[in-house]
Amino acid sequence: MIGALLWLSVALGGDVLGWRRDGTGVFPDATPPTHWSTTDSVAWKVAMPARSNASPIVVGGTVFVTAEPAALLAVRASDGAILWRRDHGVEITRKTQAERELAKREMAEIPLLRVAVRDGQRAVSELRRAARAGGSTPDLLARIDVATKDLYAKQGRLDTLEARYPTPPDEQSSEYASGFVGFSSSTPVSDGRRVYVVFANGVVAARELDGSLAWATWVGAPATSMRGYHEGHAASPVIAGGVLVVGMGSLVGLDLATGVVRWRGASYEDFGTPAVVQVGAEAMVVTPGGDVVRGRDGAKVGSLGRTLWYTGPVPHPGGVWLVGNHTSDTASGSDYTLGVSGGAVNTSTRWTATLPTDRYYGAPAPWGGLLNMVSRHGQVLALGTAGGAVAFRETFDLGAVGEIYSSPCVAGDLLFITSDAGNTLVLRLTAQGYQRVGVNPLEEMRSSLVFSGRDIYARGMKYLWKLHGG
Repeated sequence: MIGALLWLSVALGGDVLGWRRDGTGVFPDATPPTHWSTTDSVAWKVAMPARSNASPIVVGGTVFVTAEPAALLAVRASDGAILWRRDHGVEITRKTQAERELAKREMAEIPLLRVAVRDGQRAVSELRRAARAGGSTPDLLARIDVATKDLYAKQGRLDTLEARYPTPPDEQSSEYASGFVGFSSSTPVSDGRRVYVVFANGVVAARELDGSLAWATWVGAPATSMRGYHEGHAASPVIAGGVLVVGMGSLVGLDLATGVVRWRGASYEDFGTPAVVQVGAEAMVVTPGGDVVRGRDGAKVGSLGRTLWYTGPVPHPGGVWLVGNHTSDTASGSDYTLGVSGGAVNTSTRWTATLPTDRYYGAPAPWGGLLNMVSRHGQVLALGTAGGAVAFRETFDLGAVGEIYSSPCVAGDLLFITSDAGNTLVLRLTAQGYQRVGVNPLEEMRSSLVFSGRDIYARGMKYLWKLHGG
């Protein structure tokens, strides 16, 4: 049983790297360190310009990582030198210079209008208080009328521009400072030739490895309310059937070469990233909402009748696991197979199992006939992939108060679980249970770890870290 699920690039192919490598979180050939601190086993750390929840990806000798609100950075893996940074405002998607200049001018209005609206709201409130305290004189009523009309005009203009150019709140505002998801939570994906990025302002872009822009397309704003959360955007892009598939407001397929929208599907309200599964000659996209969509043309060819709130499906050869919450706190797991019969795609359920009540923000990581998952409070459990039964479960202390938002990853026979406080629990995987190796501190983070040979790359809120094994 051990090693039965250690496959390489289940669905995306060996040259495609994205969130959790290929969506599974499995790095079978990695031999990373198991003990580190903010000083021990640190090859380098480099300050990031802003926070991000996205995981890095490693393409050749370069690490690609995002930063708020819409930046992509290339970092040299050998020494941590920042090779380049590119920003992705909505204006880069405009086709002519005149359209780009207009977009820049209108986007520059947004922060000024936000201040003006706040000031106008205060002014109207003060005038109304004065009217209540001292009586509604004709002069005061006229001033209220003028101030209210001015406020409505500025609010209307602001609403129009914010819809046209989604931008984060002011960096100094409490809304932005406490923003959980943000604009840069989507992990990039690469086919080895280009890096493809998605931001919550609706910009999808392809960059050559040297940072030059291949194309940029605006696909619209994200859903106003993600299933399981209410702001920002989190789903990462995937490549299926030669198409870049993005969940942003709706499920959208873009031509890899040109960025032209080839198809647009149903609305996409999901927090999680879709999975890609090869079914016969076709690459199928399975969404957290349970839809099965053909990658090359966006045709919906099936439905699993099951949804996930906080994460996405995990692919395996010929199918997917949908494991996690299907309401805010109720959770279960299912194993689905996808097949082709008479040219049509059919789905079947191998098993369904109820999970202990909790929230599961991370997707499970398979190893040796087991699906390893963790709840937000540190309860780790292994489901047997043959029938979904809980093989074993245990609650571990990760050494700090916090919750677990990142997805666990498997490197060799080790399971890595990282809390938002930045402490990573390392467990050795066996068929009989988990063996605790240790807990290692870094900094606050909500991204998943990435492994390459003997190295670990970790995207914290302040730094990008490279940890090196001995």
